Amino acid sequence: MIYTEFAKFYDDLFDATLYDRWAHFVVNKTKGIQKPPSEIKILDLACGTGRLAIKLAQKGFQVTGADLSEDMLTIAEQRAREASVDVPFIQTDMRNLDGLDQYDLICCFDDSLNYLIDQNDLETTFKAVYDHLNSDGQFLFDVISPYQATEVYPGYMYNYRSEDAAFMWTSYEGDFAPMAVEHELNFFQYNEEKDAYDAYNEVHRERAYDDTVIKDLLSQTGFLVTLASTDFGDNPFVREKIKEVGEYASSCWDCFRIQSLDLAAKMKCRWLAFGAEHPEMDYQKLIDHQPKNPADFKRFDRPYASVFQDYLFEKTGIRLNQPNDVLGFGYAKANVETGRPLSLVPIKRKGSQHDATQIDDASPIASATAIRQGVLKHDLKAADRVVPKGTMGMLEHDRMLTWQDFWPFLRFELVESPIEKLHQIYQMTEGIEYRLKRAAIKAESFTEFLHLVKTKRYTYTRIQRLCTYVLLHAVPSDMLRAAGYVRLLGFNAVGQRYLNQIKGDLDVPLITKITDDVVADTIQMDFRGGMLTQMINGLSQDYYRHPIILE
Repeated sequence: MIYTEFAKFYDDLFDATLYDRWAHFVVNKTKGIQKPPSEIKILDLACGTGRLAIKLAQKGFQVTGADLSEDMLTIAEQRAREASVDVPFIQTDMRNLDGLDQYDLICCFDDSLNYLIDQNDLETTFKAVYDHLNSDGQFLFDVISPYQATEVYPGYMYNYRSEDAAFMWTSYEGDFAPMAVEHELNFFQYNEEKDAYDAYNEVHRERAYDDTVIKDLLSQTGFLVTLASTDFGDNPFVREKIKEVGEYASSCWDCFRIQSLDLAAKMKCRWLAFGAEHPEMDYQKLIDHQPKNPADFKRFDRPYASVFQDYLFEKTGIRLNQPNDVLGFGYAKANVETGRPLSLVPIKRKGSQHDATQIDDASPIASATAIRQGVLKHDLKAADRVVPKGTMGMLEHDRMLTWQDFWPFLRFELVESPIEKLHQIYQMTEGIEYRLKRAAIKAESFTEFLHLVKTKRYTYTRIQRLCTYVLLHAVPSDMLRAAGYVRLLGFNAVGQRYLNQIKGDLDVPLITKITDDVVADTIQMDFRGGMLTQMINGLSQDYYRHPIILE
């Protein structure tokens, strides 16, 4: 792709701090080269307007910049003169580097390699780079992942406006290659002579490559060692996490199943009873045949859960696709992993399915979803048959909160928070923070927001879960560590007798009353959730609240 009008806007549109991070990454990689910086020769391939090349030159390296776009190089040369550094810039195609020197390090960043639509061109570029590296030379590059191309970019929109220019960027799924994306760029530049705007349009095409393809091509070219990382080298590359939202979902499920077992064990429980669609299911057989390496069968066109279920069915003949069965499998798996502290008692679910949305007039049992839907529709008469009297009293007097109540707070968090801060949120990976921020800016309601964010892999449930983490400022360390306390919410007479028996033997605090010290030392995230609810309904969720005692 030869940038033309885009070159004029390039520096205004891209975050300058990215070049600092690329420069830091490159400098770290040169530490193993047994030469002073002034003798280390670096080629910045697809250098654009020269920002990175100039930063590296300012650090004392011998740097050459190469790019296909004459317009980009014109800006780069001017930038180098202004910075008073000597950087030769050469117009060339990365697939053919004939005439260039030999280098200790060649870098190619900002997903420039993804513009090579034909895999043969990618291989040709690798060979050209290899031929121009010194012995033990290094090739550093970045690429967008298949997930970025297929999930994050389609539907992406970005608008920029200054006093005399405007720019609109829209991305679509591409049909010209596997895992492809097409970017439509529209530019408007004020023309003082015309007293009007000149309009320009460019279309940029990219495609992603699976990491196994990239590694195979590098090996075939002659590169001996291939190291992959993420976040500018700050974190190791883990294949199943870089684009596999199923692992993403699995991690949340793991937290729930493991900590549920942990909580029951802390309370000295000997049995764990739970509902299941098929209580006779052979959980041990499923555990014995679960995949050892889920990365081997991941798919970009299907959710991880469905691929996982098909794998187990093929191996065991057991179809694990009902919500309570899945949760039961999670409990059984956690029980095995923690040394089997509990006896599992699955109880067949009757009367209403987990995902039922209406209360059945003929059944005394209803799903939580159906009850919520009925209450929101003010159908308390139907709910009265399927909930305890105490719950009914609260439903009659307290308004049920919905996501729309939390939407102003969530929208503010997503719009106001820098991308770097959102990226730290639990399960916020592979660019979904950009999609959330764009949707929050555009959407006027939470329902509209959900529609804008949803993809094949990001279901409504998963999005809502992620939004909860955003509101609570939950980071991985919050979610992955075991709770160091047990908070008692309610009990009946039998429960009270049991608590009296075990409370002296508990290894963790049993919290029945919330004080300032408890909030500061123990239940910070729990308290944040309570305060958020209190800001909406005005009712204290923690202070002055005591466990419910059922008669």
